[in-house]
Order: sequence, then C-alpha cells, then structure tokens
Amino acid sequence: MEIIYPIFLSDREGFMHKIDKEEKVSIELELIDIKDNEYIAWDSNGIPLTLSIAKNAIIVLPKSESREPEKLYEAIINYANISCKRSLFIPDAKSDDIIKLFNDVEEHIRKNGIWYRIRNLFK
Repeated sequence: MEIIYPIFLSDREGFMHKIDKEEKVSIELELIDIKDNEYIAWDSNGIPLTLSIAKNAIIVLPKSESREPEKLYEAIINYANISCKRSLFIPDAKSDDIIKLFNDVEEHIRKNGIWYRIRNLFK
C-alpha cells in the first residue's frame, strides 16, 4: 500500500506536524521521539502509519489498510483548539480535503495562537 504525502503526526500533547515529502521525515523528526512512541501518524488518506527505526533512519509504513479519516480529522480539530484556547476553531464544514483543513488550522493558529498574541504585545 502506497503512503500518500503529506503525512500528519499528533504528539502526546495533541500538537500536530505535517511532513510534505518522504525525504523530509528523517530531517524533521528525531530518533528519540520515534523510540519513545511520541507520535500517532496518518497519511493524507487517513491511513494509520507506523513509525520505526532501521539503521538510524526513520521508516514510515502503513499500520493497516483501513482508513481512519475521522480520527485524523478529530486530531486536527483538537490541535487547533489546544493551540488557541480562547479562540475555538470551527471548520466551515466537515471536509474530505484534509490538507486544506490542516492549512486552515495552521492559519487560525497563526492569527489566534498564544505566540501570535505575545508577539503583538511587543509591536
């Protein structure tokens, strides 16, 4: 089964990461986090992924053939809401376009997240 990039990772605190290409996996992730099972991961189709290490490289494989787009969707919405506690993210509609949803969340966080508000205090 082919993994469709970008892939999405949710860490233990609920923060999310998007990795656009297979070549960037080992650059953007740390081996220690993979060893500690820090992430839950999905591809763009909602296929759950397994992250493992072989010869000091991070390997990404499908965990199963069943799709879990609803779990990926929930993880992305949760990410938005924990990142912007005072500004609840409400998507336009439940979309099948998970990449657009993630990008909308990232934009929401940039506009409403704590670091954005702190930066604006010093302008």
